Amino acid sequence: MHQLKPAFFNNNSINMRSVMGFSNSRTQNEIQFNELTRTKIIAEMNKIKISFDFWQEQRMQNWSYTSLMGGD
Repeated sequence: MHQLKPAFFNNNSINMRSVMGFSNSRTQNEIQFNELTRTKIIAEMNKIKISFDFWQEQRMQNWSYTSLMGGD
């Protein structure tokens, strides 16, 4: 039985340029989406007079944000 192979496979080897191009494009799209989302959220919070921020700690990939519930 013959199996179909994804387009980035070529003669049983992976065309790394295609894989990396897709990965880089996806990463850039995610970064742009995340920046746009943060900007819109902050703008909407400012409209209703609520102080709200996002920040990223050094050496971490996760974003933190202002708690809307107050301190723990």
